[in-house]
Amino acid sequence: MKKLRQFLCLLAAIVFMTSLAACSSNQTDSSELAGSSEATESSEQTDLSEPADSSEATDSSEPADSSEPADPSEPTEPSEQPESSEQGAAAEYQVEHLTFEEAVLRSDVAIIGEYLDAIEHETYTEHRFAVKECLYGEVPDEEIYLYSNVGTGYIPDIGYRYELGSDIYTEGVEYILVMEKLQSILYDHDRYLLMTDIFLCNESGEYLMYSQPIDIPDGTSAEDYICSIYDSAADRKDDSESDSTNDSVSYETEVAEMVGESQYVGIVEIESLINENTTHNGNVYQCSVESLWKGTDLNTSDNGSIFLVILKDTVELDQSYIIGFSPVDENDSLVYIQSTKTSVYPVIDELISEITQILTE
Repeated sequence: MKKLRQFLCLLAAIVFMTSLAACSSNQTDSSELAGSSEATESSEQTDLSEPADSSEATDSSEPADSSEPADPSEPTEPSEQPESSEQGAAAEYQVEHLTFEEAVLRSDVAIIGEYLDAIEHETYTEHRFAVKECLYGEVPDEEIYLYSNVGTGYIPDIGYRYELGSDIYTEGVEYILVMEKLQSILYDHDRYLLMTDIFLCNESGEYLMYSQPIDIPDGTSAEDYICSIYDSAADRKDDSESDSTNDSVSYETEVAEMVGESQYVGIVEIESLINENTTHNGNVYQCSVESLWKGTDLNTSDNGSIFLVILKDTVELDQSYIIGFSPVDENDSLVYIQSTKTSVYPVIDELISEITQILTE
């Protein structure tokens, strides 16, 4: 959840930076938006909003992948979105320098995948792989989508640049992918990001990181070497988490889930569309909160409005809805996101009564 929040923050930042120019003439608080986007920018892989995507988020893709929609608070990780020096297809993303061991230890999953094809989007690319073997982590689907920004990745520590989003794979060939896994209500499917510029191919015998050979011990396969690194820390991680409790909660209804998963629940009026996103399925709206049944101390702009990321084709301007939402980070952000896929409802008395009953139980 922490990774997701960081990723959403970074995406939020990207959303605002790209929409500030368009909004400055219409929004009286555009300067606050700029400040908000900087404050909330810490780790968009967008996709809060491209959210998002390490977003969109650092996305990393092999010899071209290490930054994701970078949506801000802690040191930039591959999952978060590295800072971009400019917007658009020619954007350059600063990426943290990692050793191969660090990349493996920070990853969520590793698979052997057969390359199928590339799906080109306006600001990012998805490479589709058939999962042949999961080396570690949880990969429930038979196919995965490897997400990458389009542009250039830059690692200042070693003065290294590489192309993001380029099609460096060959159809039908299997590759070893060491990745971070991102999940969001704004995505059509889970997104995976390479931890940094790593290219691993058994068929060609190429095992590269930052275009340099990876030192794999003699007599050891690349996949066994990767698993040995990951397993070296897995036992320690299991021990440290053994005393933690399972905080997952099951809900009887979608309304109960919305109430339980939201920091705020109330009636919200949709005032204007701030950004129609191209990296995920959420748009950013300027909204006013008419009343709250759950949550206090809502952070708003000087005119009392908030900025809320809502799934596309869900709301209409100048209409009010019952919405469950939460901030994209905990640093006095003005940016919020609907908490579940079914967090937006029409304002009807029966639903208000149901929410009130849930909150009193």
